[in-house]
Order: sequence, then structure tokens, then C-alpha cells
Amino acid sequence: MMYLYALIVDYLNEDEFGYAFPNVDTLALKYGKSTRTTNAHLKILRDVGLIEFIEGTMYGRAYVPYEPLEADDFYGKYPDAWNAYKSNIKKLEYERAQARIRMQTYRDKQG
Repeated sequence: MMYLYALIVDYLNEDEFGYAFPNVDTLALKYGKSTRTTNAHLKILRDVGLIEFIEGTMYGRAYVPYEPLEADDFYGKYPDAWNAYKSNIKKLEYERAQARIRMQTYRDKQG
């Protein structure tokens, strides 16, 4: 989703309008996802405060990108995200440990 956010920032017409106005089809094409997925990801970016939607411009929907929060501010505002991050790190560490064990077992069998 950060790539989608970067696409919106790239489309930002700060000098003249103060917002980005690519249509969802264009974003989806450049993002490499369906329009449905792109719309869902845009809503997530909005919900976490990275973009704002402006409806009804002469170009249809427009987007105002905001600067991302620092990690401490983000996780302070969204503590569930911090818990999910910690959980995913533990899962990744476990999977890596299991892969090392499997590789060692394989090497031991190969002699």
C-alpha cells in the first residue's frame, strides 16, 4: 500500500490545486491491482490518516496525501497495529528457526 501512497504523492499537483486527481483505473493500472483492491487500499490509507478524499472536484475524486506519522506516534494512535507487528515478528522468527532446523536436518542426512 505504500506504493499506492507513493503513486498519489507523485500525482500531487501542489502548486495549482493542492491535491492529486488520478482516477482509480489509472491508479489500479500503475499499482498492478484490480480497481476493487485499489479502492479497498485507498480506504485503508484514508483510515490510517495518510490520505484524505475530496469528492466532487472537476476531476472526480481527488486525494490529499499527508506526511506519514513517526513510528512512535503511529503506534501510539493505533496500538493494535503495534500488537500485530510484534505478533508478525514473533511468527517470522519462529518460521526462520524452523527453516534452520529443517536445513540442518537435511544436511545431516546428506552427510
